[in-house]
Formats: sequence, structure tokens, C-alpha cells
Amino acid sequence: MLCDVRCGGYAGRFLARCLTARFRLSTSALCALVVVSLLFSAGTSDAKTLYVATDGDDAVSYADNNRTRPWRTIGRAAWGSSDRAAPIPGQAAQAGDTVIVAAGIYWENGDRDGGRFTVSLNPVNNGIAGNPITFRGEGLVYIRMNAGYRGGMIGSQGRDYIIWDHFQIDDYYGGSTSDTGPVVFSGSNHCQILNCDIQGHRGSYHHGYVTFGGNYRGISLEPANHTLIKNNRIHGFTGGQNEAGIMAYNSNHNLIENNEIYKNGQGVFIKGVHADWGFTQDNNVIRYNRFRDGNGVRVLGSKNAKVYQNLFVNSHMWAGWSMSENTMIVNNTFWGSRPNDAQLTPQGNELRGVGVYNNVFADGHKVVYTWSGANPGKQDIRFDRNLYAGYTLFADLEDSFGRQTFAQWQSRFKLDSNSLDGVDPRFVDAVNGNFRLQPESPARTLGRDVLNITGRGTNAVIPAGAYITGDEVLGVVETSASRQSRVIPAVGDR
Repeated sequence: MLCDVRCGGYAGRFLARCLTARFRLSTSALCALVVVSLLFSAGTSDAKTLYVATDGDDAVSYADNNRTRPWRTIGRAAWGSSDRAAPIPGQAAQAGDTVIVAAGIYWENGDRDGGRFTVSLNPVNNGIAGNPITFRGEGLVYIRMNAGYRGGMIGSQGRDYIIWDHFQIDDYYGGSTSDTGPVVFSGSNHCQILNCDIQGHRGSYHHGYVTFGGNYRGISLEPANHTLIKNNRIHGFTGGQNEAGIMAYNSNHNLIENNEIYKNGQGVFIKGVHADWGFTQDNNVIRYNRFRDGNGVRVLGSKNAKVYQNLFVNSHMWAGWSMSENTMIVNNTFWGSRPNDAQLTPQGNELRGVGVYNNVFADGHKVVYTWSGANPGKQDIRFDRNLYAGYTLFADLEDSFGRQTFAQWQSRFKLDSNSLDGVDPRFVDAVNGNFRLQPESPARTLGRDVLNITGRGTNAVIPAGAYITGDEVLGVVETSASRQSRVIPAVGDR
């Protein structure tokens, strides 16, 4: 029979839509998306630190769990029992608790019917504002799934205020199904994924499962609001334009910062929004990341997205092919490109109020590329105060305008009136990855603070490019834990 649905808000609307003919999900999948009447969040008055270790014992009670008497599996901490299908909320991690997981390899159970929205290690309880449920690895903690369990490995499925911190996630040892990945946030609010290494499978799974192509992603937001994705390495989600390190549908107010994102079909893909179902995809911020060796960011179905102060090294930014409204592409540094690739593709005539300001584009093959029929003369897009240098071809519009020089671009489309062309930005050491500006760089006074990043007003003079103060950390903020080896050990295979 159908589960007793008693949730409202974003997750409730999503579930209601799933009940229509547009989405056909199994009863178990529907029940897993919401907080049902039998599951509840415990109070926080006795919040405690809980422990998991490879030599622990899942028979230990919640009250008796301590560093010397840990549980053996992360599932026991999340579900309150060793069986995901029979959780005991009072025996699981509760709002305000922190679960410390000792270094090691953890083979976990999950959901044998797992699919697009499944999180195998989904907590049975919610956290609350000021008292999240935190799972934190101590040293290198590798999460792997036992045979027969599919879907996402960690994240949050219909739960709020859940934090995952310092874990090694390799989907070769998982089993993502169609349209999903190893980290899933679905019907969730105010969750976090921090300091993790998230790696795609290498074309096969350890347990021999069939692999899936389109919409394969490292982190799935569908729908998820107010998620913090910070200080992670996300890589290996390869394929075409519909595979991504991070992919979002129907998700709002998410912050993606200080990540190293590389060798993916897309780095971050703010993709679909079902507006006809009442969903929005607004105010997502992508900043302080380092994208390299693959497509970087694509903003497709979205409003008010802000992509600023990122490094794109042999990488690519794409806005469109769908309604990309008020997307701001500001103060990024683009250096290099893949052979015959462009650094920026503003694609589609659905662009509305898109701004490309204060960026540095250097040493790429093409700067701008658009498909036929989508040249900037037909788009609501503005370019200004950018610096362009070292390119082979400025713009390739693939229509009657064809290839454009910078001078033609300015005169024909009335764009980039205050930008600089053919001027060396004078990076400190681009070859070795230092894209800060030397003191005499012409980019230092080129920009205007259109996002009020500095707090000095929206017309303040600032540098173009990703480094405004020069003290920013772009990419992963190194800690003692993140400097440890991230090589996946060969031992412990099953």
C-alpha cells in the first residue's frame, strides 16, 4: 500500500508530482522520499558524540556507544539498526549528534531496490537548525557497498540538516543506477558535503552491474535547497555533456565553493527545472572553485545564478540551451582550452539578462562559440570589462556572421566597449598554476564590482579575473587531512 505521506513544502510538492503519470516510481521509492509517520526526529537535549570503527560491534546500544565501544558500520549509526528496512530512530544518530568514523574500509548495506533518489546510508532522523546530524571521517574513510545494493551511497533522502565530512567515495565500489550518482541530496534542506573525494566508476562496477550513461553525476541535487558543497575533489564522471561532477534539478540557494572539479562531462551542471510543476531553480552560487581538464560549468534552466571567482584551466563555461535568466558570469579566469574548443559558449536564444563581466580569457583556441542561429545579436546578453589575450580565434558564431574578430564583435554587436583585447594579463606564473596578477597587470583596474563582492558598492574599481584581493584560495583549501594520500587501496575487495 502507499506510504502515509505527511510532509509538505518542497519535498511534498516533489512527491505529489511523482504521483502523477509524469513520474512512475515504486511504492518503496516514494516512501523513501519523505518523512513517514513511523519515522521521527529525536530531540537534542542529550546530543552526543558517537563512534564507528571497523572492529566495532553493531549490537552496542545508543546509550553505551563511546570511543571504546564503537559500532562496526555506518549504517548502524544512520538507521539505529543493522537493517535499513527496519530502522529504530531512538537508537540512531539524532539531531545534534556527531558520528566519528575511524579510518578504514567500510562495506555497507543499503537498499536492494535503490534508484534515482535512493541514499543507502540515509539517516532515519532529521537534524535541525543549529543541531545537524554530522558524520565525520577521522583519517581516510572509504565507503563501499555490499553486493546487491544500488543507488546513491551517502547524502540525504527527505532529511534536513545532514552533514557528511571527510569521506572517500569511489563509485566503482558503489552501484549508481540511471540518472543518479554516488552522492544524492533529494527532498532535502540545509545539508552539507565537505572535504570528500568523490570519484566516478572507470567504466565498470566492482560487483559487475550494468553501467548507465546519461545524467550520471557525482553529486545529485534533485531537489535540494541550501546545500553546501565545499572543499571536495570531484572527478571521473565522464561521458558527454549530460554527465557531471555536480548536477541540479529544481534546486535553490545552493552554494558550491572551494572544490577541485576535473575530468567530468560537465563540472557543475545547473540543469532542469520543472516550472510547470511549480518548481524553481534560483540563486545558486558557484565560486572559488578550480575546474580543469573538461567542461567546467553549464547553467541551463536557472534564474539568478552567480558564477564568480572561479579558475577554468583547459575548461569551459556554457550558458543555455534553455532559459538561463539573470545568470552572472563575473570575475573568473579562463586559461587555455582543449584543442578546437572555446572558453565560453552562450548558447540559445532563451538567454535573458545574462552578464559576462570582469573575466580574463587567456591563451585559449576560441574565446566565444555559439551554434547556428544563436549569435549575441539575438540574445539578451552583455559583455564588458573583460580582458582577452593569446587566443587563435575570437568568436565562431556558426551562422551568417561566422568568424568574428574582436573589432567586428565590438562594432557589430555593441559588446565589450570597455574591455581590453590582445593585452597580456601578466599572471604571476600561469604555467605553474599561479593566476594571481602581477602589480603592473592592466587587469588590476579594469573591473567594476557588479556583485558588490568587496562590499564597497556595485561600481567600485576592482581587478578583472578570479583574484580580487590576491589572498583568495581557489580550489580545495588544504588541511592536514586533505593532504593525505587519496590512492584507493587494493586490499579489502569483496
